[in-house]
Amino acid sequence: EFVCSTSKYSCNSGSYDPVQGSFCSFPYDGWEQKSSQFNILVNTGGFEALDWVDDSFGTVPENAVESCPSIDVFVGRSRDGLGKVSKEHRALFV
Repeated sequence: EFVCSTSKYSCNSGSYDPVQGSFCSFPYDGWEQKSSQFNILVNTGGFEALDWVDDSFGTVPENAVESCPSIDVFVGRSRDGLGKVSKEHRALFV
């Protein structure tokens, strides 16, 4: 499972699983949506040491990865999978 982002419905982040198909699955308006037009987050050259950091109630740790900088949406993960953290809604959507 990989972090993906799509410009469908403005900007959204979710997960790409090649076993499931060639699309980005992302939460939107209470439903799982899919887009075949997407980007995958990569760590080019392996220069960044990234770690998952616990947080809650929509707060975002320092240096969090922004998937949609213009609207404050960040990469997030829970036991249910990858998704997006919205600062506006103070929540993680998976």
